[in-house]
Amino acid sequence: MKRIGIYGRKSVFSDKSESIEHQFTLGKEYAYANYDNPEIIYYKDEGESGSYLERPDFQILLNDVINDNLDIVICYKLDRISRDVADFGAVYKLFMAHNTEIIPLRDNIVINENMSPIEKAMMYINTVFSQVERENTIIRVTDNMIELAKDGYWTGGRAPLGFSSKEIIVGGKKHHILSHNPTEIEFYTMVADTFLNGFTLSGLETYFRKNNVKTLRNAYLSSTQIWTILKSPFAAPADEATYDYFSSLGCKMVHDRSKYDGSHGLLVYGRTSGGRKRKHVTNPPDKWLVSIGLHTPIITSDKWLSIQKCFGNNTFCKTRKYKVGILNDILRCSCGSYMKVKHKYDKQYNVHYYHYRCLQRERRGSEYCASQMISVETLDNEVIEILKGIKLDKTLIDNYTTPASFFPLFRKPETINREIENEGKKIQNLTMSLAEASGSSAAKYIIKDIESHDKRIDELKEELKKSRLAMQNVKELQINKEDKYNAVCKIVDCIETATYDEINALLKETLTECVYDGEVLHIKL
Repeated sequence: MKRIGIYGRKSVFSDKSESIEHQFTLGKEYAYANYDNPEIIYYKDEGESGSYLERPDFQILLNDVINDNLDIVICYKLDRISRDVADFGAVYKLFMAHNTEIIPLRDNIVINENMSPIEKAMMYINTVFSQVERENTIIRVTDNMIELAKDGYWTGGRAPLGFSSKEIIVGGKKHHILSHNPTEIEFYTMVADTFLNGFTLSGLETYFRKNNVKTLRNAYLSSTQIWTILKSPFAAPADEATYDYFSSLGCKMVHDRSKYDGSHGLLVYGRTSGGRKRKHVTNPPDKWLVSIGLHTPIITSDKWLSIQKCFGNNTFCKTRKYKVGILNDILRCSCGSYMKVKHKYDKQYNVHYYHYRCLQRERRGSEYCASQMISVETLDNEVIEILKGIKLDKTLIDNYTTPASFFPLFRKPETINREIENEGKKIQNLTMSLAEASGSSAAKYIIKDIESHDKRIDELKEELKKSRLAMQNVKELQINKEDKYNAVCKIVDCIETATYDEINALLKETLTECVYDGEVLHIKL
């Protein structure tokens, strides 16, 4: 009996490609036409791109391949597996290492170890074309968005604070422009005016929290959110002052300066980039495309430029001033907030003091977190002593790792498979009875029983998939313990010679949890 996984994927819900249900139907028909009594498991990723492998059900499928639980994987086309050549190459090697065939139904190829050089070439050619198609699609969409931005249209995504996206018809085509949202404009104006009273970003965050000022979604504003609101250029008018500002930054200006008369707002395209596989970042100004929008601004250029000047004069530097606190950016308070190193200098005695202090308590006050600050030296020494103890006694690592009992308990795959076989036999017997009872009143009851057993098989297969994943997690946990022990030894061995940054980086890689509850330091490897 062949163990077959049928994988279905669709990029987005509006995608015009074959539905996942149809992909499953074709895969099931192929499996039953070519194999006797195949054991089929379905894997489904809706709304997931082929440009990355970190898809929920595809990861489960990979785990089943690694555990040698699948003989064959059927998919509609090879691009359902991946649209990236490098990613597909890694998947191909993994499947071949575990003797798992790939059958892309529409590509007329069976991928296994016995492929000829020409067949392998065709396999990679298909993947290359899939990647090229994906990249060309991205280029077409990007070019189209740039042209829309040049014409003043909103190119999509969530509208900035103070605006809503409004649909209009131009030349028989649907477009979107920014339209005023009065409620949000009032909130935006309040944030801008308050900031110009002399606050820093962190100071304004603290002020808003103490005065219970919340967003329109009833949440407190963070300094990052405040920065995003006030740096947004869409609220500003497209006049000569803002033209000069963005031009001086080196931005690409779509229109001549003479057209910046202040009657419309600004559109700036390409300020950020990133995605599922890349970190979301702010692009340098020379990548920005500045255009005149079709919307009306909500703030004067004088006020908006004054805000930008404040950012220039009061730049928030995230670089640490003091190379102390090896748990910096690792240690958390029991309230969930990070604990940051705070420095105090006693001029009278010429002494420097360093403490870990809860960031939430500092910003919001003691009513939100009762945690007290703790000496940096105390906690740093404690974590070092814990790691030294683990190196001396390897069994201590069990006190600082996730126990196997953490994972949900499932029945063994062998037990579930036996039940699936029994359900299959029941269906076979009922099918024979149905043939004998054809045309009688008993037929409808037999059909109902068959459907019930078929539904039970689907439930068992889902349980089987989860059981195999749980077993894989437990297996990986045992392997990871050895890796974690080696990492602990590495830190202990170089604790006296490595730099602060090196120790901090090693701890970030090794510790998955580091929490101080006010009395005890809790760590997990």
